[in-house]
Amino acid sequence: MTKKDKKFMRIAEAVSKTSTFRTTMQHRIVHIGAVIVKKNRIISVGKNSKKTHPIQKYYDRYLSYYNDVKFQHHIHAEISAIVNSNEDLYGCTMYIYRCDATEKWLKCCRPCNACYTLIKKVGIKRIVYTINNGYAEEIIK
Repeated sequence: MTKKDKKFMRIAEAVSKTSTFRTTMQHRIVHIGAVIVKKNRIISVGKNSKKTHPIQKYYDRYLSYYNDVKFQHHIHAEISAIVNSNEDLYGCTMYIYRCDATEKWLKCCRPCNACYTLIKKVGIKRIVYTINNGYAEEIIK
C-alpha cells in the first residue's frame, strides 16, 4: 500500500466513524465508510446508515438473503458514496473501511455482491478495503 492509499484509508476511517448503523444481529454497531478517489482527489464519500434508497433496493436482488421477510434495504457505504457523486466514476479507486463501535477492525470488508455489481457497472477500477489486521486490494476488470 502506498502513502496515498494509507491517507485515503484514514479518511475512509474518519467517514466510518460518522455512521451509527446498528445491525439486527446482536444489536452491534458497525461503522463502514467509503471514499471514492479520482486522480488523487476525493470526489465522494459515503457511510452505511438506516436510510433506504431505491438504488440499494434494486441492487439488493444480488444478495442471497434478499427474499428474507425481515430484510431491510439499508444503504451500504459503497452505494451511498456512488449515489453522492456528481462525477463520472470511470477509472476511480474506492477505499472502504469497517470497524465496530470499539473501533477494532472486523472481518473482511470486501463489498457484497450488490455493491460489487454497482461498483463494476459505474466503472470503478480498483477497490482497497480492510481485512483482519490489514488491507486488501482488487483490480476490477
